[in-house]
Amino acid sequence: MAGLNDRKTALMWAAGWWFTRRYVRRRAARAISGVGARASAPGRFRIVVAALALVGAVAGAFIVWRRFGGASRPDDRGFDSPPPDEPVPPSPAPTEAVAA
Repeated sequence: MAGLNDRKTALMWAAGWWFTRRYVRRRAARAISGVGARASAPGRFRIVVAALALVGAVAGAFIVWRRFGGASRPDDRGFDSPPPDEPVPPSPAPTEAVAA
């Protein structure tokens, strides 16, 4: 089986790669132009804006819920609280952890 060292095989691969890139670029250009045309319609634009507003509202509600209510734990100090007074104990050295 001939590899890319063969001149004929390398030329065929280059031609195939060129046609494949050309085909993919044309499909991508067609897809992007279709999205732009559909999004420019007045009704579609309102739908996109409404969907973004809904996602923003849900994200905001989740943040408010986490901050002020539902998911607070006893050890959760929140964003504004000062750091604890007690120092953090040092972690054991890797050799001590293996020996223990």
